[in-house]
Amino acid sequence: MFRRPLHAYLLIAMLAALFTAPTRAQEVIDEWFIGPPPPPEFPTLVFESTTVDLGKIEDTEKTTATFHFRNDGPGTLVIESYTCSCGCTAAKLDKRTYGPGESGVIEAVFNPEGRMGKQQKSCTVTSNDPQTPRVRLAFTCEILSVVWTNPPRAIVASNVPRGEGLTRQVAIMSRAEHFEITDVSVNGDLLTTELAETERIEIDGELIYRTMMDVTVSSDAPVGWLNRQITIRANAWDGEDADDGGGDESPGALHSADNAEAGRKPTRLKGPPGMVVRQPDDEPMPRDNSADAEPGRAGASSPSSDAKPDKREHVVRLMLRAEFLGDLTFESPQLLLSTMTAGEMFEGEITLQSRSGTPFQILDVVAEGAQIERVDYDITEVSEPGVEKRVIRIRGVAPTRPGLLRGRLRITTDVKGEETMFQRFRGKIVASSG
Repeated sequence: MFRRPLHAYLLIAMLAALFTAPTRAQEVIDEWFIGPPPPPEFPTLVFESTTVDLGKIEDTEKTTATFHFRNDGPGTLVIESYTCSCGCTAAKLDKRTYGPGESGVIEAVFNPEGRMGKQQKSCTVTSNDPQTPRVRLAFTCEILSVVWTNPPRAIVASNVPRGEGLTRQVAIMSRAEHFEITDVSVNGDLLTTELAETERIEIDGELIYRTMMDVTVSSDAPVGWLNRQITIRANAWDGEDADDGGGDESPGALHSADNAEAGRKPTRLKGPPGMVVRQPDDEPMPRDNSADAEPGRAGASSPSSDAKPDKREHVVRLMLRAEFLGDLTFESPQLLLSTMTAGEMFEGEITLQSRSGTPFQILDVVAEGAQIERVDYDITEVSEPGVEKRVIRIRGVAPTRPGLLRGRLRITTDVKGEETMFQRFRGKIVASSG
């Protein structure tokens, strides 16, 4: 019997492999004679700097933080997304694709309106760079308001006795060369404002206009929190003075560094520590424009003598939030009832007292907001020198459904302005064991 040699079988197997898998065979041959394939080409995103300091900027104009980058890799760079952390900042990019060695710029446009003080914002850039797919860009600045108030955002007062009213002083200030308050309005009653003379003062070497405003809450303000918004409208600008038509000035009228000799006689006053007050007979001080030369400020330039005055309106909003306390007060802010059995009787006790020690009467007690058909009550009067209390004991039948019980007691008194008082209560209802 004829037998084929072993090397014949090996040759057949190699030929079959070559014909059945030509692609892999070619790869093996290429590796033998040509070498391994080159590594894939990836881009490399490099920023000159990921942080920018815009310095001091005014709150009237948008400012741009510029971030320069280039593609240092052999592959094509694709900027997939660029987002900023705040709605006040918007990023801009000319295109998304950059070849090897190509450079680009990302601009972060920041709107400082309504903001003040030191700020830090960031933007995130996502690309196809495998080494650093995400890069965080950040910029900082200090916002100098052209028109602002002190206190800056809100007047807050608490524990004010009802009937006494409330008066607080607010300083309306501007660092512009010309300044005029055109309107002050309030979005409700019980609050009035009054403007004093506008003064030219110096703070840390900078000339500032300051107008003091009295904010007064009426003595008729009810018990509880009073919320109001004060809207101040003013014109402030640099450059040439506008023609105000002459005549007498009143608080809130046009003020500029040039009209002090034209009849305006500001009230002399003494400023707080650290503040130098410029008086009418003082020599005028030149305005410090060093802020215009801060590094990083977009579009900063020295105004020319031919430039028209940039007279613009500024709107500043100030909140007032004041808490007025009545003569009557509860010893506890809430009545916590003991665990109740569904459908059975429950009891509770609250104490109402007069802050001033004035006698008063409780006329009625009603439960609201809970599935309680009726509440019975009795009142114990506690009258001692300087102390007037009323202890109210309530009784009722718990609802038949287990769960949480919440509601409030409406208490009617004979005290003017505090005829109705409310006390919240809550408790837990469990099922009957029977």
